[in-house]
Amino acid sequence: MLRLVHLARSMRLWDSSTLTRRACNAIEEIDRQRAKGRIRFCLARAVESRVTSCGPDKNTPGLSRLLFTAINVKFRQKAMKMSVDPELAGVQVEEVTAAGAVQLGEGPHWIDSEQALYWVDLLAGVLHRLHPASGKHTSTTPPGKKSLGFVVPVFRQPHHFVVGLGLDVALLRWDGETQCAIERVLGSVHATPGSLRFNDGKADPQGRLWAGTMSTAIDKGVDPQPEIGSLYSLEESGVKKHVDYVGISNGLAWRDAIMYYIDSSAGRVDAFDLEPASGQLSGRRCVFDLQKNGVPGVPDGMTIDSVGNLWVACFDGAQVICVDPERGALLRRIPIPAKQVTSVCWGGRLLDELFVTTAAVKAETGKVAAGRLYRVTGLGANGLLNDQERARKHEIHLTGANDDVLKVGQRSSSSEEEERDECAERNYGKFPGCLLPSKFMSFLILV
Repeated sequence: MLRLVHLARSMRLWDSSTLTRRACNAIEEIDRQRAKGRIRFCLARAVESRVTSCGPDKNTPGLSRLLFTAINVKFRQKAMKMSVDPELAGVQVEEVTAAGAVQLGEGPHWIDSEQALYWVDLLAGVLHRLHPASGKHTSTTPPGKKSLGFVVPVFRQPHHFVVGLGLDVALLRWDGETQCAIERVLGSVHATPGSLRFNDGKADPQGRLWAGTMSTAIDKGVDPQPEIGSLYSLEESGVKKHVDYVGISNGLAWRDAIMYYIDSSAGRVDAFDLEPASGQLSGRRCVFDLQKNGVPGVPDGMTIDSVGNLWVACFDGAQVICVDPERGALLRRIPIPAKQVTSVCWGGRLLDELFVTTAAVKAETGKVAAGRLYRVTGLGANGLLNDQERARKHEIHLTGANDDVLKVGQRSSSSEEEERDECAERNYGKFPGCLLPSKFMSFLILV
């Protein structure tokens, strides 16, 4: 399109008519906006209307009129092409090349204070860190040669993380550069060695770490025992089982007193009513079934945006879907170059960039796009950044910038405690991070 503008200038047609000048100005603006990834279908229609309304007049030289017609036709073609899938207008999916490829990328987690993304190569047991602004990528392998299911940063305790190692929940220290170290095990699931492992794990707004297990048989390329996994929370006494008969425990997200949960083998997103103080789950129901809605693949990891919509990774489906859980409606499909899409999280300075992890296992092993990290921009959605100053007197609670961060609070004076308690209870349910007491986590810093 700009070639037509340059043609007009080179043939000194720029000043030949007001029509040509206005048309060229409009087209230049369209291309500038398109280059910035900001163009939308409505903008396309608006500018098209503006250009068309000018109309060639009798005094326009023949070549200028031909130029205008060419510009208008070209623009109509672009507008028509965009109208086929208007929700993808302006959406850009790019590979984060600095991260390289992994075998089974999982558990992405954005740390806002560092402006850095953490994720795991689950089967290889490797923890990765990426600082997108500088492109710096580092990684480390915890000792023990175990699978690494999830990573949850510890707030106010730099370089500390809670991770799922095999069937252990452990406290790990890593400065992002040197070799990491396991400080201690916080809880374990007792099972036949090699039969189960932790998979996805996150923390709810009240302070509990939730993590689920699955059979390791699928990692070895054989059919797993059906529904031998479970969903657990981490309490002061150790891990507590909440849900039995789970096939592949996966995505977790929260909104108000609702917990969303994915058992990939069931092919759907479920919701539970969550009792904040006790962590009791009840009222399990399906909010979205992939097969019934014609979505290929199975649901894997997920996150939630600022208006309560769920963004779900579709393993073997080559896409991320956006779902309204209240209406059970499929809102959007975002194609991803890799087929095995594993998980998602919000990141970036405005939490408006969606980071997507993928896998390169089984049939996808060795494929160029598989196992890569992707970043999606231009979605017009964003995650939630918790009000981190609304911490209460308890030593440790779990919450996050968007997908939950393990926070270590500090003891304060009684007056400060009362003020924070009052503030937290007044705002509880309005702001993510306005927390109720979570004494069940205080054991983490008691040595």
